[in-house]
Amino acid sequence: EIIDPTIAGMAKDGIVFTGFLYAGLMIDDKGNPKTLEFNCRMGDPETQPIMARLKTDLLSVMEHAVNGTLDAVELEWDRRTAVGVVMAAAGYPDAPVKGDPIDAIPAETHDAVVFHAGTTQADGKLYTNGGRVLCVV
Repeated sequence: EIIDPTIAGMAKDGIVFTGFLYAGLMIDDKGNPKTLEFNCRMGDPETQPIMARLKTDLLSVMEHAVNGTLDAVELEWDRRTAVGVVMAAAGYPDAPVKGDPIDAIPAETHDAVVFHAGTTQADGKLYTNGGRVLCVV
């Protein structure tokens, strides 16, 4: 209801787009999709679990995108589900607290990765430094 008409409208207007088109969407209480935003970048933190599943070399995909040959690429995906759990600072989103110590970081394993976003390090310790602090995928 949103993506297909957007792509069709761009094609109708002669707009050639190469890159990532991120659609921020929301489903209302009646089940209707609503567009919040479009960005010409990957979404954060949404991209992290998506990329965790991509088995095809990302550089190859981007080269094909630049060369206009994406139709020649067959994406290979890990069939397992990926979930990103975001740890946010106290007070997020209105007034995130900075400087709170982060005492425990989940250990990275073969199947889990910790992405830092709003963290800072001082004296060998981690502290919050923004709204979305960590994402564990």
